[in-house]
Amino acid sequence: MKIISFFSAIAITFFLLSLGSKKSDTEIIQHKPVLNQKSEQPVKQIVFNVDREVIPETHPNKLNKVNVAPKKSLYELKIDAILIEEQGDGSENAAALYFELANSLVDSNLYQEAIDAFKKAEKHGFKDLKTLYFKIARTYALSGEYFGSMEDYLIKAKDNGFRNYRSLIYDKAFQPYKNEYDFMYHYRLLFKDNKKAMFKLFTHLAYKKSLKSELVMDPEALFENTSYEFRKESDYYTKNPKVNGHFDEFVSGVEDASFSRGGGNDYRYVLALTKNKNFSAVIYSEEDSWSDYILAKKYRLITFDKSGNKISELVIASRGSLKKCKTFVFRPDFTFDVTENKIELKKGATDLSEESGENIRFSDLKSYSKVKTTAYRINAEGRIIHSDNVMLSMN
Repeated sequence: MKIISFFSAIAITFFLLSLGSKKSDTEIIQHKPVLNQKSEQPVKQIVFNVDREVIPETHPNKLNKVNVAPKKSLYELKIDAILIEEQGDGSENAAALYFELANSLVDSNLYQEAIDAFKKAEKHGFKDLKTLYFKIARTYALSGEYFGSMEDYLIKAKDNGFRNYRSLIYDKAFQPYKNEYDFMYHYRLLFKDNKKAMFKLFTHLAYKKSLKSELVMDPEALFENTSYEFRKESDYYTKNPKVNGHFDEFVSGVEDASFSRGGGNDYRYVLALTKNKNFSAVIYSEEDSWSDYILAKKYRLITFDKSGNKISELVIASRGSLKKCKTFVFRPDFTFDVTENKIELKKGATDLSEESGENIRFSDLKSYSKVKTTAYRINAEGRIIHSDNVMLSMN
């Protein structure tokens, strides 16, 4: 029994080592599972106006609306505020009144008045500062002021315990700000220590986030998009947005590429699937900044757990050789095939490419043929594994 236990221990050790290995014969990279993760504590929801999108942190309980006083009109709240100013009331009731008045002013698109009212709530001792400062930042955003004061109040909210990263991702007030260069910088400043928050934004910024039919990367699709004209006509740059350099934890190498002085490789989203309860799957491309004849490019599939820890990864398509390429078919049920292809260029294609300064395109291929197809699937735990009938020879 001791001998059996000894050999079992050896087998388990080799299995764990294989999970952490960076390369195997199958070319699937399996990452070690992250154990004993602390579950994220529920975040108190900040309620916005009903005509704007509300993304709750947790499933809220049904609210009991019995004996709730009717909401005062903006006019009534302004009258109450005037009376408070005249009477010099510095109590918590005054703080609550100004906070309610500010929210009503936001509803009426009176943003500067709302900001002034929020600040008066602070002056009168409003206690929930993280919510108050976030509301001020949000009101600045609604007014179109995305820099300076808005950013300052987001930082003040964070310093007072604000951590509702979903608000910045989903609230309509911040949607235009997300297109600004500084958004990523300040989001990271606020949530860089929260890997789940960074991962949520990483997947959110992908253009294509659902798959209803097969995603096919055949030789034509692989080679044709080397042309700028083709990319412009097919809206390639919109449908395949750049991966931000702050996401190096999820896409290795993107930080160096984004912030290198000479300019690095081009990393772009292809697909981000996040609806599965156990894992998310992301496909992205990495294209060389420059190369002779064929502009080298790889497509990589990575699976993550819901906290953003890598589970598995695999290169599923590539170009860069004058003699071969790799293509894939990815299906909505998380099964996919990767095919190795033999290619033959037309006579003089490389000379024409060198003379014109343009890369090889699909029209420059004389022929291509499938050599081998390998079938894979993503299992329930999010690991990329081989399917049955692993290799289908095309010879």
